[in-house]
Amino acid sequence: MYVDPKPGGEQMYQVFMAGRTAMVGTGPWQLPDIIGAGVDYDVVPLPTYSGRPVTISGPDTWTVFDNGPARSRAAVEFVRWMMRPAQDARWASVSAWSSTSPRSRTCRPNSSRRRASTGRAAR
Repeated sequence: MYVDPKPGGEQMYQVFMAGRTAMVGTGPWQLPDIIGAGVDYDVVPLPTYSGRPVTISGPDTWTVFDNGPARSRAAVEFVRWMMRPAQDARWASVSAWSSTSPRSRTCRPNSSRRRASTGRAAR
């Protein structure tokens, strides 16, 4: 275990990527650095008291505004397109973000260097 001496410090990531600590709690924003460092990593579910799967909520949301009927229809069309499993999987693979749907996990573009959010390693 590594305790960063500075609040808000990022040194824990360097310690993890150097192989000097076994795990780090982070998110998909750190994946490009982890992959770039050649770390053999995996993803595990968050621990819970109930044993049921949980997730956290963060500030990373897609927001669609009502700017009139034409733009609203276009926004709905875009969101529907973005939520298609193949497109969602593609977005997840190029952005290092988790997919939004379990159906997307069967679509695996660029999976040779990326691990699925299910915790299975792509080797």
